[in-house]
Amino acid sequence: MAACEPRAKLVLAQCPVFGARLPEQASGAADFARFKNTLLHGEVGATPATTIGPMPVVSFEPLAVPSLLAPIQAFRWFIDWGGRPGSGWVNRASRISPPTPVPYSPLLCAPFVTASALLMVAPQDEMLQANYAVARHFYALLPGHKRWHDIADGHFGLLYYPGPRFDEAVSVQTDFLIEQFGFR
Repeated sequence: MAACEPRAKLVLAQCPVFGARLPEQASGAADFARFKNTLLHGEVGATPATTIGPMPVVSFEPLAVPSLLAPIQAFRWFIDWGGRPGSGWVNRASRISPPTPVPYSPLLCAPFVTASALLMVAPQDEMLQANYAVARHFYALLPGHKRWHDIADGHFGLLYYPGPRFDEAVSVQTDFLIEQFGFR
């Protein structure tokens, strides 16, 4: 959204997933303009043809009980943290993929992000569609001030509190915010 909204000043991306592989053909400004117009003014609502779900977000056995997220690490995190009393989390969600005039890819939007960006990327991210080389390519396309930070322990490692990876993520993000906005 930061590519489409000029008021965005900062992007903090924790373990972003940009796709399993680079698109076969490069997109340009004209494709981005058509995509942006659809996002801001087009029909992006749910229809039966564009909706998957509702279904479990995670499953103890994704082959027998399909879910939106398949890795066991996702199951562990959502059940450990979402399953806590009072969390309000419900293990059901829907994914809506409305039609767009060009196939969506974060790489389509990257050259148009004017906000400063911090990408914290897990080299061993276990999520489907996570590819370290694609994330690096996305980062290279960002035109503005940016910072890259490798973080260990996979996609969910930095979310466990208390813990050293959580503390590392907080420290890196805090330093970036101070640098960008002068907070102290």
